Amino acid sequence: MGSMVGKILEGRYAIESLLRSGGMASIYVATQSDSPNLVAVKVLLPSLSGDPIFIRRFRREIEAVRRFDHPHIVRTIGAGEQDGQHYFVMELVDGENLAALLRREGRVAEPKALEIILQVVSALAHAHERGVIHRDLKPENIMIERHPGPEVRVKVVDFGIARVEPQANNSETTGNTRLTKAGTILGTPAYVSPEQGGAEPIDHRHDIYATGVLLYELLTGKPPFHGGPALQVVMRHVNEAPRPPSEFMDVSPALERILLKTLAKKPSERQPSARALEDDLRGLTQPERSEPEDAKTTEIRLSTSPPLQPQVTLVLPAPIDATNQTRSEERRRNAGPTLSAPTFGEPPRRSLHDEAPALHETNLQTSEPSAALLQAKELNRMATVAALTLGVVVTVLIVLLVVAASR
Repeated sequence: MGSMVGKILEGRYAIESLLRSGGMASIYVATQSDSPNLVAVKVLLPSLSGDPIFIRRFRREIEAVRRFDHPHIVRTIGAGEQDGQHYFVMELVDGENLAALLRREGRVAEPKALEIILQVVSALAHAHERGVIHRDLKPENIMIERHPGPEVRVKVVDFGIARVEPQANNSETTGNTRLTKAGTILGTPAYVSPEQGGAEPIDHRHDIYATGVLLYELLTGKPPFHGGPALQVVMRHVNEAPRPPSEFMDVSPALERILLKTLAKKPSERQPSARALEDDLRGLTQPERSEPEDAKTTEIRLSTSPPLQPQVTLVLPAPIDATNQTRSEERRRNAGPTLSAPTFGEPPRRSLHDEAPALHETNLQTSEPSAALLQAKELNRMATVAALTLGVVVTVLIVLLVVAASR
């Protein structure tokens, strides 16, 4: 494999070092003659530079990334061919990929997982709306930027096997050319969709399924199906239902419902688009709206502030008609609680024959008295009993005085 280190492309990009190499291309770090910023240069492997299929695939990736202008998709700067070497230049992301983060941390907390996956879904929605399906979404293709702030910044990279639909204003037809044999599975087995595993046509909902696998792995530390021969893993995607993450860890029910929907076997049962999935996920991050004022419980109190102070006016007792009192009590019980307007100033004068007033705190939803009103009611009852006792004592004293005077 020939190295590009030391070469200069277009008289502008000086290749400094190899960043990583894959099955189709190598990525190098390069300096720019007209800018202090480092860039990444992706170069088609020399062994494939004479293969028209791989050349068309490489050009299709260039076409795909040129369509994007999104903060969470790696930005393309330029492209070209020099000495038979096909390449394109993109921004260099300073950070690590999601696979490295998972190896170090095992899994991530739900808020951070949601923050990462929201940026991925936003990037996919942008790509899908421009006719590009990634088809190889996995932790290795999600970059986490290194920066001083506390928030997470994500970049989706590597559209090397993306499917690109032709645009009306684009004369190129690479996106419409079949570059994959029927029944061939592209991508990584742990992240393929059931329709891809079943050799069925795929669309943007394949990326939605892969996003669900990513979220599952972020939450639990492992994708839903992994380990064993590649074909076995693929067939598990086709035939087996994933175990809910809540069987392994605490996860909010709302997030789990959204996640399991992305992993539905039938594409029609998943979210209809990446934008719809993004809306569902963003709904989980919104603070709960406070209850409208007109919907809140209103309390009508029959007392005023300061707290009720029991006041009793003593009146000499009159003859008691037991029959009328009994009938009055029955009428009150049958009528139930009665609301009356709050009173202010001096309380009304009461006779010792009156029944102790029943205080009620009426709640428009529950009609149950509050603890404060129950306490006020008890105080009022005790005051009434005391007044009655005092009245009896005074009456006895008066009678004794009259008897003594008559002697």
